Amino acid sequence: MIELIRGGREELIGQFGCSRRLAARMGALQAKGFTFSATLAEEAKPGSKLEKLLLKKELLDCVDLPTALAQLLQTEEFAELDFPLTTIEQDGLTVIAAEEETLAEEGWSSEPKANALALASPAAVSPISPPASPFTAEEVMRLRVNIFAANTSQDKVAALRQFSFAGISAEEKAGVCLQALADPDRSLRAASAQALRQLGLNPDLSETARLLAEGNDRERNSALERLGDFAATGNSLDLDAVLMALLGGLRDAENNIETRTQIMETLAQNGGRLGAARLCRDDILRVVLEQANGAPDDLRRAARKILGVLEQLTPGWALAILLAEIAQTGSDDYRRGLLELVSALPLNDADRKKLAPVALKTVEQTPTDTEACRLIAGFVLSCGEEAVCLLAERMPEMDNAHQRHFVRLFDNLPHSRRLTLKEKSALAAASLRMLENSPKQVRVDIIETSVCRAEGLPEETGASLARALLRDLRDYSHWPLSETMENTLSHLGAGAVEPLQQALQEHRGNAAAAAVVAGALGKIGAEISTAADPALVKKAEDILRALQTLTFSDPACRDSLNLALGKICASSGVSGEIGGLIIRSLLNRLEGKPSDAATIKALGYACRGNGADDNRLRTVAGLAMKHLQNEHPDPTVEVDSVNGEEIFRLGGELGMYSELIPACISALENVALAALCPDDLREEILQSLLEDWQAALANDQAWGPANVALLTASLGRAGAAENLPLPLRERIAQTLARRVGEVSVLAALSGILARGDKSALFDRMAGAVVLRLLKIIDQAEDLTTEDHEAYLRILGKTALRGSFEIRGGSEERLIERMLEAIFRGLHQAVPGCLQHLRALNATAKLPARHLEKISAELKRFSALTVR
Repeated sequence: MIELIRGGREELIGQFGCSRRLAARMGALQAKGFTFSATLAEEAKPGSKLEKLLLKKELLDCVDLPTALAQLLQTEEFAELDFPLTTIEQDGLTVIAAEEETLAEEGWSSEPKANALALASPAAVSPISPPASPFTAEEVMRLRVNIFAANTSQDKVAALRQFSFAGISAEEKAGVCLQALADPDRSLRAASAQALRQLGLNPDLSETARLLAEGNDRERNSALERLGDFAATGNSLDLDAVLMALLGGLRDAENNIETRTQIMETLAQNGGRLGAARLCRDDILRVVLEQANGAPDDLRRAARKILGVLEQLTPGWALAILLAEIAQTGSDDYRRGLLELVSALPLNDADRKKLAPVALKTVEQTPTDTEACRLIAGFVLSCGEEAVCLLAERMPEMDNAHQRHFVRLFDNLPHSRRLTLKEKSALAAASLRMLENSPKQVRVDIIETSVCRAEGLPEETGASLARALLRDLRDYSHWPLSETMENTLSHLGAGAVEPLQQALQEHRGNAAAAAVVAGALGKIGAEISTAADPALVKKAEDILRALQTLTFSDPACRDSLNLALGKICASSGVSGEIGGLIIRSLLNRLEGKPSDAATIKALGYACRGNGADDNRLRTVAGLAMKHLQNEHPDPTVEVDSVNGEEIFRLGGELGMYSELIPACISALENVALAALCPDDLREEILQSLLEDWQAALANDQAWGPANVALLTASLGRAGAAENLPLPLRERIAQTLARRVGEVSVLAALSGILARGDKSALFDRMAGAVVLRLLKIIDQAEDLTTEDHEAYLRILGKTALRGSFEIRGGSEERLIERMLEAIFRGLHQAVPGCLQHLRALNATAKLPARHLEKISAELKRFSALTVR
């Protein structure tokens, strides 16, 4: 009688070394009346061709097993199977067995002849044959079972040590010891590591695996650091031992989350060698799924890496298992974890379409402050137009936290791909419903993002969105939201013109609200004045005429209207005749007082357009420089009494500081950057601004910190302008660099350096700026979130230069540190880091190896970010 497999799944795994997946298949076939011989079960090692045959779907689906098996054995894939198979009937079951087992049964049933010669004399036995075993075959089998199934660790270790004396091949012993090395039991893992040394394992690796199993925290950490080296340089047995030791460490419930995370990282780094190992990938996948469910972010990131490695080794294999798990699980938490893992895998359109509704339902039930929410939501958005529109349609019905989450998420979507017209329409419709029904904070999020922009949509859509935004205009007319509101309205295009003109009439007398509306009209007019469509150009001219009329009839809003006129005149679509007319009109409104601030600022904008000839440019520049060089009156201190308490406030001509100085700085910058500005006037303006800056820092002119920061930013923009000669650019940078400790100076310099001009001075300056920024960022724990974001933004911009020089240091190492800082910021969800990396990748100025790192990080972080 042929010996058949006995017991359940765990016995098959422990006794015969089957993979969990094959054990499940065997159980399913037994339920249909089929079974296997014990010899076949032993030979079906994980990854073997025999295992692959037994896992074929045709065997599970068939009614006639012998016929189905025969057909598979005739295919090219299994025609030359090293383990020839047959089927027999035994004990009422159809048994799959080896052909030689049936022959052996015939041989054992024959009586030996009395005079038969021995098969070989003792002297003829090969020296590599196993020694005579002190155990019978049945005892060896029982020891093998006890190694994994005994009640105590001591009994398991005792069984392993006795098993090592069995008269079987070293390869069989090594297979069992490797399985023991992946066991959750620490003592068994340590004993198996020592047993493998006797079977040819590198002694150093044996000791390292033992320390990983039963060492203290320090020893385990050290062992993990060394395992990767053994995997890279060792033989196949060494590689198997490394991967099994890591798997055992993951299964060990006593290991803390930090250790398991480190094990996952090490396994991910060496997982590419799984194809050369005899390790059961099913076991790895199952353990990864168990460990990732509900784990902290770092461990789940490592799990996604491992999953990606497994999927690369056998495309479609890991994904198929995950999809089956998602379909059958009844646990919301487990489904959430599975979807998060799926988001890291390459999917075809059919899979995405099938998973999108499940993912959308899941993400609505996921807390918005989790990485899982971000990843699953990003996955939904990656499922294509239909999923994006479905999500947009559902947004107005979600709770406020999820509405805000998806508004931010949709704001990032255009960074990944171009939105379709259908997607834009769906987002506009969702924005309109939320603007009408959601609380103020959600509406503010919509205003601060790009989700309700109507580019490419019908003008009626822009008009509807404009009316919804303007309905609560008073809520958004304070700075800095007023500036954001103005920008959002201006992106609604020509359709918003009529609602804006109506709003300007409604808010007459409310200077703050009128400023927002007039500013948006000015930007729309400047944009559409360059259009090829004559109807749009006419609409821009209508805006100009309406604003010009209102400046005389509505003095309360005159400043805002003047600024809008100036912005429109800056457009290249406005003719020189009309632009000149507006400039003359603005010059006529000057009174020589601090109240001229808005008009001077408007003149600066207008000088960027076609209406500014040489004389007008010099007039505006001279006027602004004169105001800046005048002696500034000291502010007075006034004391009021409120409810018996003394309240101090600044009085006097504060408009000089809060309005006129900023307006003059803006006007001079615009004149200097105007395309028609003569070279001598540009140099005169910039030299004057540099002198004012130095004087302000020396306290010769008490401008105040805010105005100094404005002047610094203005010099930075001027220094980065396209039409500036390199010597003048270097002079600006050298002057600013004298105060490189200031954040505003670093920001200004970063714009100049990012241009990438060939300049040894700029290379040295960029190296110094990066070093200072890294020193500050390394102390990120002491920085506020806003400061950390600001410094990383400056670093990311400076990095665009791509060329750095530092004294006594390595440019290579500087770039590495710079990228590490940005990567850390990305993982900490610091806004802007993803955009910095995209920009660095696009410019391709860094060395190839660093660009590869950036590409890999962007690929790993492919899900859309929330912020």
